[in-house]
Amino acid sequence: MKTDEIMTAMSDENVRTVGRRFEKGETVEFHVKNKWRPAKVLTNPRLIVDEAVAKADDESFKSALNGGFDFFIRIEYTTNHKHVQTDVLQASKRLQTTNTHIHKGHRYYKRMVRMMLVESRFIKQKREKRTTRRLTAVQVLNRGIWRVDTNRDTKDLRAHFSTFIRPGTTLDSKTIKPSGSK
Repeated sequence: MKTDEIMTAMSDENVRTVGRRFEKGETVEFHVKNKWRPAKVLTNPRLIVDEAVAKADDESFKSALNGGFDFFIRIEYTTNHKHVQTDVLQASKRLQTTNTHIHKGHRYYKRMVRMMLVESRFIKQKREKRTTRRLTAVQVLNRGIWRVDTNRDTKDLRAHFSTFIRPGTTLDSKTIKPSGSK
């Protein structure tokens, strides 16, 4: 990159906020070899410069050396009793929060729970806040649909949406109530 390109990229007009999708030390789910496995995030998001970032065929990224602003995180997962570390795009669809695909009865569920038990209090608070925000999103979705069609029962839609949110919550008349009259 030339000096003027760097100065243009660093100007106030081109400022971008980098959000952290996952925190350092957090347990996540990683899709590798056609399986979802628990993985631990080892680093905060870092700008891609010349690292070898593992990506799926449908993913692409830009290196900062080529004028791009994509970020990656390093994760560690276990396969065949070996600890594997790899760099993955922070925005990758192959990374998900815990309890998205791995639920009770899944092959790696117990390993994921063990990994989550040793997380710091800060990470656990972040996860709880994220869960609360998603539950709020369920309520907003319900309210929005109810405003458009007051007689529509959104129980099925909310039940489906809430399965991605809080594991262990039983879906019954106490947790999910129909909106409006049937």
